[in-house]
Amino acid sequence: MSAAADKIRIKVLTAPSKKPQDLLVKEEEKKPEPKGILTAVFILGMLAVIFVLPIEKFIQSNVASPELQFILWASAEEVIKYLAVMIVLFRTSYASAPIDWPIYLIA
Repeated sequence: MSAAADKIRIKVLTAPSKKPQDLLVKEEEKKPEPKGILTAVFILGMLAVIFVLPIEKFIQSNVASPELQFILWASAEEVIKYLAVMIVLFRTSYASAPIDWPIYLIA
């Protein structure tokens, strides 16, 4: 195979994935997320661990299966972090676009 054929194959295979990314990047360039709110969400996510530790100890003492303990620990952490994000975002008007929610939830 030639190098030209390889370049065409790469363009064809990656073209569908670039379109949604381009739209999201353009959306974020128009109205970027405030760094202060992202920082607050990140810090609240870290502080949420303090509230999760007693829940995890309760799970550890009441659930015998290590696999189920692991699943419940991860679920408890994610639910508490989700609630922390909701507390911040419902009090602000910064989550105006659909892509804003995943950005805040990942932070």
